[in-house]
Amino acid sequence: MSPDHFREEARRFARRDRWTAGRIYFEEAVRLRPTFADARAYLGFFCVKESRFDTARGLAEFSAALELDPTCAAAYVYRAITLGSLLRRAEADAALAAAEKFGAPPADLALARGSVELEAGSVEKAVVHFQALVELEKDATSLLLLAQAHLQAGRREEALSCARQAFAAEPDDFRAPVYGAIALAYLERFEEARAELNRASELDADYALLHHTRAYVALKTCSLKEAEEHARACLRCDPHYVTSRKLLADLCAASGRVEEARAHYQTALLLFPDYTEAREALQRLS
Repeated sequence: MSPDHFREEARRFARRDRWTAGRIYFEEAVRLRPTFADARAYLGFFCVKESRFDTARGLAEFSAALELDPTCAAAYVYRAITLGSLLRRAEADAALAAAEKFGAPPADLALARGSVELEAGSVEKAVVHFQALVELEKDATSLLLLAQAHLQAGRREEALSCARQAFAAEPDDFRAPVYGAIALAYLERFEEARAELNRASELDADYALLHHTRAYVALKTCSLKEAEEHARACLRCDPHYVTSRKLLADLCAASGRVEEARAHYQTALLLFPDYTEAREALQRLS
């Protein structure tokens, strides 16, 4: 199988946030073809995306890929994205330079550059790179990345527009109405947000971000029981979803369930030791 085949398979999983399925697929690809550097590069990417905060295995897989093939552009692309998430900007920039040198496709470079800027640089530059990605790809995923950048920049209306364009481009993409709902919730248009979440649920009811957003909307509209139900549903989908873990801990603490709250804060900190808000909340319990 060629590098292009693995790239398309990776995109197929990534276009619907199927991180666990992607990790399983590329574990099998590596087992069958242990000398294929690109398979290891994509395995590392899906390990990072699945675990969110455990980057050690992903970085190890990128290193293994580069030992097999020092010119493996995919390994440099995803190494850059991962290092950016760790705020290791100089190393991320070096990986970006190597990715370009060894022929990474323009869309992959735009993705990596936007991701590094979003995590470890300028959100305005991230917007520019993701806009370039939209021009190259013209698909829902690139539009949703642009929506995320607009949200981080505080431009909720622009984010909402991107989410709606994503849904128009791919009406079966359950992620698009969820991101639309997030923008609407930040705009305090909660009933519209609920309608978008209902639309998403009809497409995929087991999406962790869907449940987390439902919990957030319920919390903002003072429906605390509903917020707790959705936070727990999110964690059933993804026990590593640290922001829902923190939200559930907050709800437990507010209702006097101190020991359960403490356990959830501690779990959140095991997943993400740099989670300042969870650490401070845990300290307040003591």
